[in-house]
Amino acid sequence: MAEFTTIKEQLETNCDCLPEVDERLFERVLDSVISYISQITCWRTELCETFLNEERIELIPINNLECCGCDDRLMTITPRFFKMIDMDSFKVEFITVMGLSEDVIEIDSEYFSFIESMNELRIDLSRYYSCNPCCPPETIVRIRYYAGFDLIPDCLLGLFCDLMRVLYDQMKCDCGTCQPCEAKTNLMGEVDEDEIVNKTLDNFLNDVVIKGYINNLSMMSLCLGEHQPWGELLEYDRNIRRG
Repeated sequence: MAEFTTIKEQLETNCDCLPEVDERLFERVLDSVISYISQITCWRTELCETFLNEERIELIPINNLECCGCDDRLMTITPRFFKMIDMDSFKVEFITVMGLSEDVIEIDSEYFSFIESMNELRIDLSRYYSCNPCCPPETIVRIRYYAGFDLIPDCLLGLFCDLMRVLYDQMKCDCGTCQPCEAKTNLMGEVDEDEIVNKTLDNFLNDVVIKGYINNLSMMSLCLGEHQPWGELLEYDRNIRRG
């Protein structure tokens, strides 16, 4: 699992001009940035889930499993979190549900393998799954594995530094401690409110993320699934395009 303190040290080393703040505020700001990036790159499917390395759990119902031929009871799964997978971390369970009862069996490691070249987990269920056509039980495979980043990717450090700084400023404003900003004037000599330095947080995020770092973020994005290894789109960008 990714260590929060290690990431904190990484940012303190690489980010210039971060203000000196107490530990709790630093963690609060960093948590907000990690949460935001996780959301727009589709790493969040559960509350508090992030792109950092952590355990992932998936439940996959067994449907239409072939019971004869070359692939006799062979199940193939592409993990939902298909990037930065720890291939040695997989644990697989076979779950049988009959009426009100549930039976869970851990599958021996010799019966499953992660095929790196195809980014697939393959499970031989011949020992566990019965091809009995009479009153078959509900059957589910539960997989557990670790996936994610131990550190912030180097190509995204600039983005994280920028977001950290703007969130610091935003929180100071929320506390009423912002210094008044110098407004720019247009050709008529009037104050141009749109050019005031203190933009809203949403506008800043749109400017920095969409215009500046979308290509780098796309390389870690899960939004389009495993068939688009370079990501291309973010959840934020997809919502914009729908609108």
